[in-house]
Amino acid sequence: MQRTQQEGNGRLTDTDIRYPEENMKPLRNLLCQHFNCLELHDLAASLGIRLSTTNGLVERDLARHLLQRAHSQEQLDDLLEECHNLRPFVRWPRIV
Repeated sequence: MQRTQQEGNGRLTDTDIRYPEENMKPLRNLLCQHFNCLELHDLAASLGIRLSTTNGLVERDLARHLLQRAHSQEQLDDLLEECHNLRPFVRWPRIV
């Protein structure tokens, strides 16, 4: 698989993810690897996403909640764009 073609935002075009929940695991894992709970809250707030009460959630659960809210508000692309801005060294997938 060739990994040299990039889009303007730095995401590789051969790492597309289709939304179904089971396909979001790689993205959830990336969020958990590169953001802590406080940063995930800040990320959600920067996009205007309100996370419901999240006391006691670990990064994995918080990342899942963030992805679900971003999807329901049609902000997955915005979320990935912000992730790329904050962590440009990570190869973030595209959501198709």
